[in-house]
Amino acid sequence: SGLLLKAISQAALIKATGNNGINFITDSESTDAGSLSLSSGKDVGVSADATVQLSASSGVAVVSSEATSFGSKGTIGFSVSESGGAVDVAADVLVAKTAGAIISGSKDVTVESGGSTVLSSSNTPSGSGSIVLSAVTSSGEVNDNGKVGIKAGGLLEASASSANIQAIGEAGIALVT
Repeated sequence: SGLLLKAISQAALIKATGNNGINFITDSESTDAGSLSLSSGKDVGVSADATVQLSASSGVAVVSSEATSFGSKGTIGFSVSESGGAVDVAADVLVAKTAGAIISGSKDVTVESGGSTVLSSSNTPSGSGSIVLSAVTSSGEVNDNGKVGIKAGGLLEASASSANIQAIGEAGIALVT
């Protein structure tokens, strides 16, 4: 119970044999509370047979001067429990490589771009993938009150080797200039 505990050794092992484990604590109730630092000239490994959890009352930051990766045999989730909270991903380029991707929201979902927004699909070597824009219910059924809108401030251009436009309601198809 002094001002400083200093231990120097070529190697060190701290092992807890009881259920209480090992706790490193800085006094959060003191006005001169310090931080807890863990550093190494090489790697720092953190592992557990159960869960590894990082928590803080004012944020957690993962910072690296090189590439940073997160890997899991299960799911990696980012969530915000606070109402109005957000998960922000900021990068010059965002690349997602998956067998499939789902973007869903209980409210509106918006995709915005300062430049072009391109949707493309090619699921076979011949490139016969398809892109479907539809208004459906949460169970995947066609939403009779749904609407798919395509708007262009300038030119709306569509080209294909063939085209099918079909109206299944009584209103038919209206082309208006």
